[in-house]
Amino acid sequence: MKDDQWVDAVMATNQKKFIHVNQGNIKGNLKTRRTGRDQELKPVITIKQGKENVYCNAVAVLG
Repeated sequence: MKDDQWVDAVMATNQKKFIHVNQGNIKGNLKTRRTGRDQELKPVITIKQGKENVYCNAVAVLG
């Protein structure tokens, strides 16, 4: 699903969304970067909506 389609699908629903910042992944990414393996970084943000989880590294809150 393209980014624009995903944004439209999320905005069309009325369920609450919870944004969770995973501190374990942040600390793990710091260690991974120190060893020079940037391709193995894990997403640090989880957006939870109903039964669905979306993993990302950045989020924009529009309201």
